[in-house]
Amino acid sequence: MPRAEHPLHRLFYPRSVAIIGASRNPRKFGHIQVANLLRMGYEGRIYPINPRADEISGLRCYPSVLEVPGEIDVAIVTIPAPKVPPVVEECAEKGVRFVVVISSGFREAGPEGERLQEAMLKAVEGTETRIVGPNTTGILNPEARFTTTFMPIEGPVREGPVSFVVQTGLFAGILLIHILTAEHFGIAKVAGLGNKCDLDEVEVLEYLGQDERTRVIAMYIEGVKNGRELMRVAKEVGLDKPIVVLKSGRTEAGTRAALSHTGSVVGRDEVFDAACRQCGMIRARDFEELIDLAKAFAMQPPPRGPRLGVASYSGAGCVLASDECTLQGLELA
Repeated sequence: MPRAEHPLHRLFYPRSVAIIGASRNPRKFGHIQVANLLRMGYEGRIYPINPRADEISGLRCYPSVLEVPGEIDVAIVTIPAPKVPPVVEECAEKGVRFVVVISSGFREAGPEGERLQEAMLKAVEGTETRIVGPNTTGILNPEARFTTTFMPIEGPVREGPVSFVVQTGLFAGILLIHILTAEHFGIAKVAGLGNKCDLDEVEVLEYLGQDERTRVIAMYIEGVKNGRELMRVAKEVGLDKPIVVLKSGRTEAGTRAALSHTGSVVGRDEVFDAACRQCGMIRARDFEELIDLAKAFAMQPPPRGPRLGVASYSGAGCVLASDECTLQGLELA
């Protein structure tokens, strides 16, 4: 377990969680988030926030985080975007450490959404409250039996050595199910960052670098706010743990799509490619390769050199593998 004094420790190991937008309707995200924590066996305090309910799933409800009697480490926000900034302001007033904003409709949605995102940041200015998101499924930590996702999880999630830092909800959603049922390597942490209006991949990467549960780090990013700092941290972390990165927005069409997905401004792809080579990050071409490489590093030690052997049930397979080895700068033993 990471050292308790790390600034992000309570994001992944919260003692208490508030679900703002908790619902009695089993089909709504706010109900699923409460149910997920109960089904996973989360042992911390759970505070559903709903001014129109007395209890949800057997838990007492509160009209506001300001009415909660105890401290709150993480608040999960799943309400319409226009209502988010004042709620974030209440969280900051309460002293909530982390606010995970699941809601969409911010910078990725246009000028009005960008205004709401700026108002949300203004609400935590000068406080110790940090924002994760918005527009995300958020956090998953199987060891702590904690998650913020609105995708139904039926029980404890298999623990493993791979952590994901991503700008997509897939890894706390449908791809999580695929990994657990088809890939079998297990999860250490998932950090879905969404629009990255505050917390970004550099801080999470640094945290995972000293997380004892994490042996492999896989990243999906659409834009980078501080390239030099990312390279510095990646060089340090990559000495002990493989970092596999999938970056989208390689074309003009992809750049436009990234802007409407997470509001990310995508830089030149050749610059990012060169940065990866300089700091030792391994670049994947698609989600399949990202998962394959993460699985390989999770189940095998890193190779000591470029020499390898090829075995196949078909001669054609050996020929194709030999070609690919040469193209990738490897040597056949």
